[in-house]
Amino acid sequence: MRKEREFIQKGFSLLEKDRFVYLFFAIFSLLLMLVPIVERSVPTGWDLSFHYNRFYETAMQIKEGNYSYFTMLYGFNSTGRIINALYGPLFAYINGLLVLISGTWYRYFLISSWLLYFLSSLNMYICLKKLEVKQSYNILLSLFFAVSYPLVSWMTNQGFRTWGIIFFPLCLLPVLLYMKTGRLNKWGLAISVGLMTQVHLLSTLFLLTIYLFVFSASWIKSSQKWVDFKLLLQSIVIFLLLTPNIWLSFLHLYTANDIIPVYVNETFLTDTLNMYARTHFAPKSTVILMVLQFVLSLIWLLQKRGRRLLYLSLIYAIFLCLSTNLFPWQLLAGKGYGIVELIQFPHRFFDYAIVLLLISLGLFLTAYPLPKWQKVCTCFLLAFSVLYGVGHVYLGSLRRYDNFMTRDYYIKVSVSESDFRRAVNSTDLSEFIEMTEAYMADYLPSYEEGGVALDSATSKHYYNMYRAAVINNPQDFKISVNKGSISYEWTSESVKKTTLPLVIYHNSQLSIDGKLYTPEQLHLSEIGMPIVESQIGKHKAVLTYQNPIWLLPSLILTLLMWCLSFYKLKNHA
Repeated sequence: MRKEREFIQKGFSLLEKDRFVYLFFAIFSLLLMLVPIVERSVPTGWDLSFHYNRFYETAMQIKEGNYSYFTMLYGFNSTGRIINALYGPLFAYINGLLVLISGTWYRYFLISSWLLYFLSSLNMYICLKKLEVKQSYNILLSLFFAVSYPLVSWMTNQGFRTWGIIFFPLCLLPVLLYMKTGRLNKWGLAISVGLMTQVHLLSTLFLLTIYLFVFSASWIKSSQKWVDFKLLLQSIVIFLLLTPNIWLSFLHLYTANDIIPVYVNETFLTDTLNMYARTHFAPKSTVILMVLQFVLSLIWLLQKRGRRLLYLSLIYAIFLCLSTNLFPWQLLAGKGYGIVELIQFPHRFFDYAIVLLLISLGLFLTAYPLPKWQKVCTCFLLAFSVLYGVGHVYLGSLRRYDNFMTRDYYIKVSVSESDFRRAVNSTDLSEFIEMTEAYMADYLPSYEEGGVALDSATSKHYYNMYRAAVINNPQDFKISVNKGSISYEWTSESVKKTTLPLVIYHNSQLSIDGKLYTPEQLHLSEIGMPIVESQIGKHKAVLTYQNPIWLLPSLILTLLMWCLSFYKLKNHA
């Protein structure tokens, strides 16, 4: 037993220097990529076509030097629809650049997945280190974070919230330090919320919820309430200056258009975390840590120690409860509440609860003066949980590769697995994009009288309309992308009504056979697609978008403020 303890102590002493820790995380992240390295393909997940179309758009804009902040010129069948402007635009351009550097979709998947695993462990490590969690616990908990279900979701389903979750530990740090030290860093607070907003908007909602809990409790106990309140107001102003490209875009689109919301989940009440239907969201390794955290919290409570750690555990318990059917979601689901429809799946609360679980567990283990043998046993338990999580990553990846595509994955059923593998390994990025059926109706404009109904049937109706007009349009169109515009050419052999495979928003401008039309002059379908009467002969339509005057100044302000904020944060760290 002594030799084993000495071996473990030597192992962690080797990792004392941060550079060795970072190298260890890099190698560990590479080992998690063994399955896709062997398969030489990309797993067909639920959101594959949606996000790859988003990144194809930004990649081609960068490659061609043909920038369009609002409308999609290349992705989503060149329909001119608006998505990236409302969905992490700056981060979408970063991914587009990564796609170009990678050269193929397969290499992009490898590099992005490795980065995700590496950054997740690194960010958790930095967070726990700032909170003064012991090194041995810190490293193991950081490794476990990399193999927890929310992180595996990107590899198996291309769930984009994973990118928000990997930054969650860092973004929580300002309020956790405020709770611990009583000092509020306005720059750190603004940058954290701004970063999450630029990456994943829904994750920002969960982040702000936790901020509300932690900040309120810390502010009540603060001896300088007015000073802290002024710092909070200043951080809000800084945040607004870090994200004008986001909220101005929302104001621009939502005030002039009736935008179709994200897909309404009809199985909301069954998509909770429970031991029957959702066990794959909480593998046994996570349950082990949950039990350990519960026991430590109970002992801490019985010993009547400090309340701060118990309060953090309480927030974790609330998120855990919200992810299960213990919370009466039946009173809220399907009642038209926008915030509930936006969440879509209650089990998402568990994804963010895991971050709180690991942070509180690290703080508990550090605060308890455990004997050496108990420390060794705890480390073995954490190491076992990590190894179990690694196995979960491998099995999840293999399962996704074995179950190659269905219609639900938005990839054409007629595509064979061999053709798919060739396309994702091709240097022609468009080859794979042409295989996808990105017919999600998110952020399309609605021209239906009476407004948009928030229900599953309406969502499916919009999906089917988009598929019929774009994916399965009976008219053959020749589509070409020009400088800031898209051209659609077709030949009509008879006088007939033709639905053009493009989307019209309030600021869209469409010329048909040389005549310019405003949205009010066009006959539009429920989802903003022009229905024109084609005469016999050749026709050409050109779609453009009139950018608001504030667009360029807002982008310049955003970039300048990020540079200033990082400089200020470095000086105030």
